[in-house]
Amino acid sequence: MATDKQLTYVKKWFQRGIEIDDPFDRFIYLWIALVIAAQRLRTHLGAAATEYNSDREKILDYFQTKNEQISQALKENQCSMVKLACRRGTNYGNPIVDTGNAELRDKFSKLAAHYTQNTPLSQGAIVQTVGELLNKIRNNLFHGAKVYDDREDTALLELVNPVLLKILRKCESL
Repeated sequence: MATDKQLTYVKKWFQRGIEIDDPFDRFIYLWIALVIAAQRLRTHLGAAATEYNSDREKILDYFQTKNEQISQALKENQCSMVKLACRRGTNYGNPIVDTGNAELRDKFSKLAAHYTQNTPLSQGAIVQTVGELLNKIRNNLFHGAKVYDDREDTALLELVNPVLLKILRKCESL
């Protein structure tokens, strides 16, 4: 069955993410596990295997479906989330990470305010914004905006990796 094979791959990439010390490699391995888990959920829900959607769309659907588990994972990583919320992008000082996308800047600003100033934000908005954040970090990493020897980029990944680990553990029972 396709979903069983996908679960094997989720576990395989998750295990690689646990075993590696480098924060960049860890993020990449955990990201791969997350994308496979998202596709696995789609397969389980009856989506055609050939149906194309971007990784971002798969992840956001996954986060919406797994809202409760992800919300719990974020609560269990409250300290990391507060530190992420205090972070500023390296080049432009945007909340959490730099982005040229005004809609994402607004979402990241609201997420940062939620964790640093107790500004109300719905559970769904928090979870979806974290999904967007992980995707933005992935895009920056894969497209060269994150640098392996940059101290700030390393610190960002060291904050986000435990959150990503916890999300996968909660959602996939790993």
